[in-house]
Amino acid sequence: MGGLLLRYGLVSILLWVGLLKFTAYEARAIQPLVENSPLLSWLYDIFSVRTFSALLGTFEIALALMIAAKPFSWLISAIGGFGAIALFLVTLSFLFTTPDAFQLGYGIPFLSPMPASSWPRTSAFWPSPSGPPARPSRSGRDDRAMPLLILLSAGLSAS
Repeated sequence: MGGLLLRYGLVSILLWVGLLKFTAYEARAIQPLVENSPLLSWLYDIFSVRTFSALLGTFEIALALMIAAKPFSWLISAIGGFGAIALFLVTLSFLFTTPDAFQLGYGIPFLSPMPASSWPRTSAFWPSPSGPPARPSRSGRDDRAMPLLILLSAGLSAS
C-alpha cells in the first residue's frame, strides 16, 4: 500500500508540474534557473523560453506516465523512475548554479527569495503576492529567506 501511495503521489506531482510548464507563468519562473545552468543553458540558443518549457513539461508528463505503467510493464516503469532521478538531480543542480541561491549566515543553508521564482511568493506559506513582509534585521540579511526543506517538500517544482 505504501509503495502505491509513493508511486502515484510522484506520478501526480510530475503530471501537475509537467502541465504547469505549458503556461507562460511557469516558463518565466524557470528561466533564470535554466539560464544559469551549465547543463541546460545552451538549450535557450536553440529553443525559445516557452518552447523549452513545453518540451520539459512533455518530458515530465512522459516520465509520469512511464512510472504509472508499473502494472503493465515493470521495465517501462523502471526506465521512467531512472528518468525521474536524472530530472531531480538536474533540478537540484540549480541550487549550486544559480547566483545568490543560498544566503549564508543563518547556520544552515537558506534559499534566497529569488525575484523570478514565483513559488515562494504565491504559496500558502506567504499568502501575499508580493511575498512575506520584510522584517528589520540588525545583521542586514534578508529575513524573507525560506528554508531549503520548503523547496524540497514542494516536489522540486523549479525544474
